[in-house]
Amino acid sequence: GARLQLAPPCLAGSFADASDRSGDPTCFNCTAGFQCLGSDLEPDACPVGTWAPAGSRKCTACALSHATTLAEAATSEDDCCCDEDYYLVNGSGTRECVACNDKERHPEGTACEEKGVELLTLPLAQGWWRVNGKSIKLLKCPVPDACAGGTVCDKSNRTEPNGTQWPQRQRETAEMCNAQADNLCSPNHKGPLCQICTDG
Repeated sequence: GARLQLAPPCLAGSFADASDRSGDPTCFNCTAGFQCLGSDLEPDACPVGTWAPAGSRKCTACALSHATTLAEAATSEDDCCCDEDYYLVNGSGTRECVACNDKERHPEGTACEEKGVELLTLPLAQGWWRVNGKSIKLLKCPVPDACAGGTVCDKSNRTEPNGTQWPQRQRETAEMCNAQADNLCSPNHKGPLCQICTDG
């Protein structure tokens, strides 16, 4: 005879209490950063490059080209950052991952090899300088050794994100990272293109 089809214990976007053996388990909303197919299936963490808010049936891929996340279980589109060899530019409500070796913007001078680089934190190669954290114009230093490279952020006073996840709610600002062009200079140098010698 025909079998009675029972409804799944929990709908997609939720999951069942695995310890409840009553046959009518309590269902919980899927945790942010996870996808839940319903029934008695366990929540599955969103893989790197995807994200999901609470109550999600499936994870959503980062919309930006050349984007990823720093870890699995991302909870928001804001967790999406640029992949290695790219940096994030925010402008007029748009976000774009720009190649670090973009020949039109700057033929050379960058040294970004990690995920999650933004324009503010864009690391420069030794011998290069820029006026501030918003500038994409990179200048070659007349005295290469005077320009240490690195980032305009003062690494000794940086605000680090919690854990390994992308700091979408603690994204660094120029104030938080004490951004100054002099942070690109070698010791005993400062000023435009690090050409001013200091005592020492």
